[in-house]
Amino acid sequence: MKLKICFLFISIIFTGCASTSLNRVGFTSTFERSLNTKSHGYNVIKDPTGSAPTELVERFEVRAGDCSRDSVWSDCENARERSEIASERMTFMGKEEKYSWYMYVPEDWKDIVPASNIHGQIYQVNKLNSNSYGAPLLGIMLTNRGIHVENFLKYKQSNIYDIDKVKGKWTKIEIHAKWLMEVDGVMPDGFYKVYINDELLYDYSGNTVSSYGIDQIYMKYGIYRFNLNRLGSKPPTQIVYYSNVKKEKIN
Repeated sequence: MKLKICFLFISIIFTGCASTSLNRVGFTSTFERSLNTKSHGYNVIKDPTGSAPTELVERFEVRAGDCSRDSVWSDCENARERSEIASERMTFMGKEEKYSWYMYVPEDWKDIVPASNIHGQIYQVNKLNSNSYGAPLLGIMLTNRGIHVENFLKYKQSNIYDIDKVKGKWTKIEIHAKWLMEVDGVMPDGFYKVYINDELLYDYSGNTVSSYGIDQIYMKYGIYRFNLNRLGSKPPTQIVYYSNVKKEKIN
């Protein structure tokens, strides 16, 4: 099930059509919630930290058991839980773009290793199959050691941005990408450059999309956790905040 994100003012909390106060620059339509539609999972609130780059921030929360399913996919049957929102799907081949946002990880945030957390994903999908979620290309991972980038197309990881630089602070994340794939053995000039607080963490050149009929890109962010069957107990509640989500077309 997908639910369009609309915000209604109730006290200081905005819940559940996109408010003009929450301006995601560069995106042409509203985001939609992905599977999990529980009321505690997503809210737009006034910045509780006093240091966000925007007055309003997005609050994501995942509790043990926050899995759901639809006709395409079941998190419950695949040891996963989430509270994410997804952007519109856009044709991308040959395009160069930047995605950026700020993320705040509270001091009391607890990791779920050996399970995994993703806090931002770039997905690819076939535009002719509207019932498919597609497949991930790139993920921003968070562990007890810090932030790293996962290139799902090549199964490569970046270095780690230390957790002590992340907890209790607003962290700027930027993904600069050119969407190209190999054709007839000719390697493309596609690339990923991922910056954390303006420091280059991941620099990759080559295929940035797969070759099996995938022709659209979309972004997801929030809290997504998987491999929960590796845990010996219930996972902890996790809360993360987002601010100033943007997309910029370079060409």
